[in-house]
Amino acid sequence: MPVDGTPGLSRWIIAGLTLLGSVLLGITGTLGGHLVGIYTEVSNVMFPPALRSVPSKAASGR
Repeated sequence: MPVDGTPGLSRWIIAGLTLLGSVLLGITGTLGGHLVGIYTEVSNVMFPPALRSVPSKAASGR
């Protein structure tokens, strides 16, 4: 039995932290890809194409 008196509590804490880390890694990867112009399915959900700012031809001087 663990020292804290609750069997398995440490296992659930580690599992929760692992899940949180995976979610944060996915979010940062999606944001990084979005910033460089690589759009994934997740980034399309987080940032719908209608909300993206697309420079017009007039603004680019072409």
